[in-house]
Amino acid sequence: MLYLSICFILGETPDLLWKIGMREQRVHERIYFTSETEVVGTFHPVNAPENAFFARILNMSLGGLFASIRLDRDLKLKTNDLLVLNEIHSNSIINQTTNILLEVRWTHDQGMFDYLGCGCQFIEITDDGLQQIRKLLEWGGLMAGI
Repeated sequence: MLYLSICFILGETPDLLWKIGMREQRVHERIYFTSETEVVGTFHPVNAPENAFFARILNMSLGGLFASIRLDRDLKLKTNDLLVLNEIHSNSIINQTTNILLEVRWTHDQGMFDYLGCGCQFIEITDDGLQQIRKLLEWGGLMAGI
């Protein structure tokens, strides 16, 4: 578990599930973002839009994303919480408004770091939002040489 925490904090993108012997069960291909292709999302809890926060998106597919969230605030996320992904920014060409509803499927807090890993599934997504995610995934694949 410490290895997982270090990888998501550092933004490394090895196939972690393979490395720790877990079976891959994802339906959609996942694109991993590196520190060179840093992707950041602006999120807020559905019931508290005033509590918006930024999180580094480490990987994404057509089904969801995994983000690393800094725990320097009173943000308490748990499984089944609903979030809205408002915007996606990158240090490159991507800057999109999305407004996609997400459900937190799992969280990982090692306890010794200032970050929370958060796996989220897309719940409600418009055709426009889906098209934006597809473009981001294509861009991420190009940047990764896929």
